[in-house]
Amino acid sequence: MTPREALAQLGRDAPRVAVVSWILPIAAETRRSNRQLADGPSLRWNHTRFYGEEFNDGLRRHVVALLTASGLPALAPGLSAAFRRSQGPWGLASTWSERHVAYAAGLGTFGLSDGLITARGIAHRCGSVVAGVDWPASPRPYSDPHAYCSYFRDGSCGACIRRCPAGAIGPDGHDKDACQTYIRRVLGEWLKRPGYVGEYLACGLCQTGVPCEAGIPASDSRQESAAGGQGLL
Repeated sequence: MTPREALAQLGRDAPRVAVVSWILPIAAETRRSNRQLADGPSLRWNHTRFYGEEFNDGLRRHVVALLTASGLPALAPGLSAAFRRSQGPWGLASTWSERHVAYAAGLGTFGLSDGLITARGIAHRCGSVVAGVDWPASPRPYSDPHAYCSYFRDGSCGACIRRCPAGAIGPDGHDKDACQTYIRRVLGEWLKRPGYVGEYLACGLCQTGVPCEAGIPASDSRQESAAGGQGLL
């Protein structure tokens, strides 16, 4: 869906459409616990994936409520009736991508693992809301969709390749099918461990123990520019 297509679900037309996008960095202790593992997620990481997303959903509803109370048509595409996930030419994909919206809003660029590298790193959750309002867009401090990834920039990294227990990350990028197969066949057994929750386990190992875990792996002006973005498309 485009933002306008998402907002059309409300049955209201708007001359201008804005997308509010945000990044919720994962706590340092949670990242540290996951950094120590090599085959699957730590318990803290697992809880952040599912309970953290419940919080993120609450934030989506809260922002929609604030905008609606101001008389603006607003909707969270990730919670809408039109949102769904399905297999496509590029593997598992959804009708609304929070990462791609955050990229468009100037909050980060993609890494070799398909994760979004932001000023606060690649270990995060992200969300967005679409509103019928004419707000100025935040500056987008990059033109290259892989600008913050050291591997794409100069070939100096590739840490996420070594971190992936499924062998789903390589020089050509992220193999979604191999990733999903590992999640279903191997990590499915982890759900039997005490305390683990959810319908599946996302290991997140490629987001921890890597140079981009908590920031952009470069000390240049791009990092400062990204940190100042408002995340509005």
